[in-house]
Amino acid sequence: MFNRIEFKRSARKQLKSKWALSLFVTFLSLCIFFLFIPTKNNSSLFSIITLIFIAVTGIITNARIKTFFTYARNRENLNISFNLFLLGLEDWSRGIVASFIIYIKCVLWACLLVIPGFVALYKYSLTYFLLADNKTLSAKKAVRLSAILTRGYKADLFLLHLSFLPLIALSLITFGIGFLWTIPYIETATANAYLCIKHSALKQNILDAEDFAGK
Repeated sequence: MFNRIEFKRSARKQLKSKWALSLFVTFLSLCIFFLFIPTKNNSSLFSIITLIFIAVTGIITNARIKTFFTYARNRENLNISFNLFLLGLEDWSRGIVASFIIYIKCVLWACLLVIPGFVALYKYSLTYFLLADNKTLSAKKAVRLSAILTRGYKADLFLLHLSFLPLIALSLITFGIGFLWTIPYIETATANAYLCIKHSALKQNILDAEDFAGK
């Protein structure tokens, strides 16, 4: 059962003793993100810089979600260190491929209308959680599995994220500082949602364990 209140409650519990690491990972991610944001100051290089930005975004997102996903999956509450984020950076190739596939698909859907593009974002929103959960899974297959897992759950995921709107507003009021807390909270809660959706898919035989491995 998709229970966003429980996902958020679990996320708060999972983050309780890990805020220092979470804040540092998020701060580092945001610094790198803003460092590579493309501008039109140099139009001749804008396209190249945009491609670099998409690649870097994929690498950083993959590493960050790997860290927060481990919070949700680590039921034994074992020690978690910054090495998780570094291991995620080493998995740069899957992060890049996933980022480009998602970007291209969302742009193509958005060419139809804004709403299909927005729906596509949620259709592929579990891609990085799938990569974090399965070391051998290819980025291409993770995107495909995300599309399957989110069938019937896009609205639920949207409402989950919508429930963070007050925190997002507060983060904006604090000139973005609040995002250091909000981003780990959102992504850990989403990791809990992913695990619930995956369990449901396996239980209903929509997917089997073999689908979450290989190319």
